[in-house]
Amino acid sequence: MLRFEYHDDADMLAILDGDPPVRDRLVVAANKVLMRLRVSNPAGHADDLVTLSDALVAQRLLQNVVVDAEAIVRSYLAGLVYVVDQKGTR
Repeated sequence: MLRFEYHDDADMLAILDGDPPVRDRLVVAANKVLMRLRVSNPAGHADDLVTLSDALVAQRLLQNVVVDAEAIVRSYLAGLVYVVDQKGTR
């Protein structure tokens, strides 16, 4: 979405094209959370959790949409934990 809004701003596009410096740290933190929840393949789901969080923030900031972010993230995490329980690997 930001790339669309800043399509005429070369400096901003250069920033948006690079990897956000904070993202790697967020993925590491998400991986740790998922490990504590005993989610199967936490590293495989960590990026998805960060992406979900990014999308929720974007909705709030760019489209002024108020959503229950906590409920959405809890549901996502509960789904991951449920899948682990069903596999019997927890």
